[in-house]
Amino acid sequence: MERKKKVLIVLLSLLAFFNAAALFKTVEKVTAQSDRIHYKDKVIVLLYHHIDDKEDGVTISQEKFQSHIRALKKENYRFISMDELLAFMKENKPLPPNAIHITFDDGYESFYTRAYPILQEERVSATNFIVVYSSDDPEARPLLPHLTWEQMKEMKQNGQSFYSHTYDHHHYLPGKKDAPVMHALAHPIYLEEQKRLENPKEYKKRVKNDIALANVIINEKLGAQPRLLAFPYGDYNETVLQAAKEAGVQLFFSARDGINDRNTPILFRINAGAYDISAKELIYKLKKYDE
Repeated sequence: MERKKKVLIVLLSLLAFFNAAALFKTVEKVTAQSDRIHYKDKVIVLLYHHIDDKEDGVTISQEKFQSHIRALKKENYRFISMDELLAFMKENKPLPPNAIHITFDDGYESFYTRAYPILQEERVSATNFIVVYSSDDPEARPLLPHLTWEQMKEMKQNGQSFYSHTYDHHHYLPGKKDAPVMHALAHPIYLEEQKRLENPKEYKKRVKNDIALANVIINEKLGAQPRLLAFPYGDYNETVLQAAKEAGVQLFFSARDGINDRNTPILFRINAGAYDISAKELIYKLKKYDE
């Protein structure tokens, strides 16, 4: 009987040892994951557009959007606000390792009805670059509703931010004769009545007036704030940059892939909102920026 007790004690001791070893390995793995540093003193900015049940093009589902956020958290990416991003870029303030910020373009109402609840649940701050005209005139874009100022005010009080995607230059205007497919912001337009293109002075004035008007209205509706600009279609040129700077724009956002440091003149944004980008594929896409 005494021998059986000794054998049992030995077996229990061995079991406890192996369980402790397995537990240690699990804790070690979780700790390594939670402490993983992909990059320092840099920030990745993600780009989304629209959220809906029917995924297509740059429209993704709520489930996919939330899966992106949770996968990023699991990989130890740290979500920051636009205020923190601006402090990093303009005031030399530090950022946590693996800093990341979410942006949306166009100001669709789905940001309020579908993205915002998830952002609140996950405690994440995002930015929406709005086409101001579409929110200023509810009838302007009847096919796809845009955010109202009241919705934006509510969300702004809860950590979300809103900046310019131009007043009304997110569309096409006539370009050269017989080629009416030019981006309104980034190209001179064809003046049909005069049978000519805008001259450089006319073009720059149009662009500057549009950008300035967008910021005036945003400040009137949402309060004074920094002047930022995301280029429609990601398209711009030197005239656009100069006109925007004269209109007081402090920071620009493109639609090109990349990671940003303090010296990035026009911020890169990685497209995460395509319907065929799963959470796993998004993480894989970001791995190339690991140091």
